Amino acid sequence: MSMAIHVGENMYSIGSAKFYDSFFGTVKRCLESGIEGSRYPNVMKMRSSGELEACQADDILRELHEIQEELAKFSPSDYRRRFRRIYSWQ
Repeated sequence: MSMAIHVGENMYSIGSAKFYDSFFGTVKRCLESGIEGSRYPNVMKMRSSGELEACQADDILRELHEIQEELAKFSPSDYRRRFRRIYSWQ
């Protein structure tokens, strides 16, 4: 199933439900220390509602660019270490 975000009267497809959940879950776990909305309140609010007002677009884009920059600092092994600690994977 494809997920979409509604901005005013426009709808933008952003990918599968698995991608959507994985992306926001990664942001929450890796960048917000498990506290949803603590660093990226606009993005996380958009996640829960699936909608945003056109006047919020600049704030959301700023947060998404910051998320992209922060996630780019991690290597794949960093993610594995973090998830192993969170989920106690062996």
